[in-house]
Amino acid sequence: MAEGLPSSKQELLNLTQEALGHLAQGFTVFTEDLKLALFNQKFVELLEFPSDLIHEGTAFLDLIRHNAERGEYGEGDIEQQIQSRFEMAKKFEAHSFQRTRPDGTVIQIDGSPLPGGGFVTTYTDITEKIKSAEFLRSIVEASPAGFVVSRASDGHIAFSNGRAADILRYGPTEILDEKIHNFFAIREERNRLFERTTQEDEIRDVELQLRRKDGSFFDGLVTVQPTEFQGSPCYFSWFNDVSAMTEAWAKIGDSFALPKKTPYNINTLFMKAVEKTRPAWCKTAHIEVEIDEDLPHLPCYPSDLLAVFSTLIVRSCGAIGNRQTIDRSTQMGKVQLKAQVADSEFKLQVVDSGIQTSVEALQKALNSEENEEEISIEKTVANLHDGSLSVSSDPSGSSVTMLLPL
Repeated sequence: MAEGLPSSKQELLNLTQEALGHLAQGFTVFTEDLKLALFNQKFVELLEFPSDLIHEGTAFLDLIRHNAERGEYGEGDIEQQIQSRFEMAKKFEAHSFQRTRPDGTVIQIDGSPLPGGGFVTTYTDITEKIKSAEFLRSIVEASPAGFVVSRASDGHIAFSNGRAADILRYGPTEILDEKIHNFFAIREERNRLFERTTQEDEIRDVELQLRRKDGSFFDGLVTVQPTEFQGSPCYFSWFNDVSAMTEAWAKIGDSFALPKKTPYNINTLFMKAVEKTRPAWCKTAHIEVEIDEDLPHLPCYPSDLLAVFSTLIVRSCGAIGNRQTIDRSTQMGKVQLKAQVADSEFKLQVVDSGIQTSVEALQKALNSEENEEEISIEKTVANLHDGSLSVSSDPSGSSVTMLLPL
């Protein structure tokens, strides 16, 4: 036998026992007839067994009876508690669970069957880990920002704080049935945001349009961080509703600053117009927004163009309402908002399925200031934006096309 190695089975057992004594975890081995064959002192201390009960040959049944009688398994019929645990042990199946002792100690218990019969089990005190997790969860819940964890594979929400559910108007558990994709109003904005996570560790404070459960939109300030959660790639996402702040800053800007053209996201402008006019179209028409994914920002006066699009949507809904009255139809109409770049110009269109209107009458309506916004669409496009306006009308509805310079 090599020098330094144990010369007998007993010496090997003693060496093993000594090694187990250095483990931070409790450790046991039970034989195929559920008798204690090996253990360390940490097991005895962690579960607070009396020393005279723990020795080689102690029956597993005696240990669980001792636990049941001192209330380790909570309230209930003691014999039933013992029997159910004994029957589970006799199956010799791998198991992993947490047990909270009456004094508040939380123990992680992991067991695996042995090839020759019996099983080996470890007992780990995870009380501080659980307390830390609960502390962090309380911080996340108290955060004024919405916070969600979504799987990278399919966007499914794995965790949400209460603030996220409130902002998006979901129930606390209802939001866990959703996917993060559904919270973005504009698909192209969402795709660009998450594409950036492949090159950047964190994307901070991006302003874009978000969608509530009821279909309404709001200005969101979003931060996204790719990471891992429960062993799978995921995203941590924080967001706030900054609609009120955006409007307040706009009013301050209108009061103190001279008007000037601002590069603006036309996707956002369309969605704001849709949201602003919701009462006018929600019972009359479906709104479709068609966006070029690579559309650059449009140099414009955002508030004026917002008024233009809002007025055109309201006018289109009025024409659709007239068609429904004449046709005695309850069928929903359709209003399309389209944007693309063509020949170094922005081509913006509002197309509806309303009643046919003469081109002359349509042009007159676009040049009139007798509307909710009190603006002349023609003047706004031509004078303020150096653009041109064209209209067409046929039995299927009418179309208004604006060409604005890049």
